[in-house]
Amino acid sequence: MVPKITGKGRIEYILRKGARRRAEHFAVRIMPNRTDHLRFCVVASKKVSTLAVQRNRARRRMYEAIRLTLPKLPQIGYDVCILVHRNILDAPFERVQAELITTLHG
Repeated sequence: MVPKITGKGRIEYILRKGARRRAEHFAVRIMPNRTDHLRFCVVASKKVSTLAVQRNRARRRMYEAIRLTLPKLPQIGYDVCILVHRNILDAPFERVQAELITTLHG
């Protein structure tokens, strides 16, 4: 199970103040938290697709990539907010997963 960030206010704060990193299929905002583990949220706006089914699919793909790469990531206290891009729906899953690893390590 992926530890999730809860609360709209916290997510908005991370999106506004967090350090920015970019990948081909998503953008990341990252910020320290007061816990000893990583927490995640995935945002798929209507720019990704006007269809909720496709936005949910993009979110599920990203959460699955996070779940599979979580053991490989250092367990330090950060909140990570991932903003998926439109092209994630057509991307090979292995590529998205590799991008996630390189983005969070770098």
